[in-house]
Amino acid sequence: NNTNNDSYNLYDDEDDLKSRQLRPRKNDCNQVAFLSDQISSILADLFKHESSLAFRRAVRKSDAPDYFDIIKNPIDLSLMKKKNTELRYKKIDEFLEDFNLMVDNCNEYNRVRNPHLLLHVKFLNDIVEERCKKIRAFT
Repeated sequence: NNTNNDSYNLYDDEDDLKSRQLRPRKNDCNQVAFLSDQISSILADLFKHESSLAFRRAVRKSDAPDYFDIIKNPIDLSLMKKKNTELRYKKIDEFLEDFNLMVDNCNEYNRVRNPHLLLHVKFLNDIVEERCKKIRAFT
């Protein structure tokens, strides 16, 4: 073995490398910018999934005439994306609060009307919960 020419992995394993990539760089003092990047990544991943189709934009009255009679605080992934772009999320829990509101709205409105959407929102929720656990560990 010629150790001078062998490359080596700086980290013990790939998971360690991924966890280190989540951490803000030492010279990056802006925690909000780090959080915004992480939320942006989560939202981009959600938008890639077909399960997010019903949640990507605001509900229109023409699509669901009684929606606004039942749901008093509507929210969707596009609005979360806009809020994130404007750096309005200062903590991961603020993003989660909006996301959970979307889940609650879906469950309340669609339980009887469109029960198949409950599976889609649960799938998205599982992704968000897992990603946010990792972010919490580093913020």
